[in-house]
Amino acid sequence: VVWPRWWCGREIEAAWRGDDAVLVPLVNEVVAQVQRDLGSAAFRTGSWQFNGEWNLVTRQMAALGLAQTILARPAWRPALLPVIEACVEQLLATETRAYDAQSWGGEDPLSSLAGPHGHVGYLGYAGVALNLYRAVGGQRFASESVAITDALARRLEASPIGLLETYPGECYPVDNTTAFAAIALFDRATGADHSALLRRLLENLATRYLERTSGLLVQAV
Repeated sequence: VVWPRWWCGREIEAAWRGDDAVLVPLVNEVVAQVQRDLGSAAFRTGSWQFNGEWNLVTRQMAALGLAQTILARPAWRPALLPVIEACVEQLLATETRAYDAQSWGGEDPLSSLAGPHGHVGYLGYAGVALNLYRAVGGQRFASESVAITDALARRLEASPIGLLETYPGECYPVDNTTAFAAIALFDRATGADHSALLRRLLENLATRYLERTSGLLVQAV
């Protein structure tokens, strides 16, 4: 237990402080990775669904990390914002969302935004990256941002349990927290106000979906 903890934590204090000696190589590596010709076929999990999820979150987490770097280092915005934009473009691509559509029997998450089904495992993760991109000054994809956020807010308002399904019959609180964050970031970027909805959702999460002993989120509902 001691050795792995020491090895993995060698530069943790410098990383936490955001020292350039750690941050610059890390940012450069993330940029290099997402500029590769990735796709679901690049992953070898043994499951087409998990391959699709890994493809989604690789772009999504890169976008989140680079956007938060801009918040900490505004001077880096000109260099990093185009990379985030490319990540968001890939998140919205047909190939990226194909795993979710297949999981929902062919129902595409973006083409069915007017419908009732959750699709939160795609829409939440893509939405939080898209709206953080807007919050740090991104100008593209405004219509997609509005459409995804409106769909998430409407579906959460209508949900009797305050959560949405990731896949048919599968509901995970952690996936729903990405939808909550997407809505909050949309408000930050646009001046919209979903505060009453978010307050209810978070109160419901804390009341119904935390394991009392550990304080951790319940894995599945």
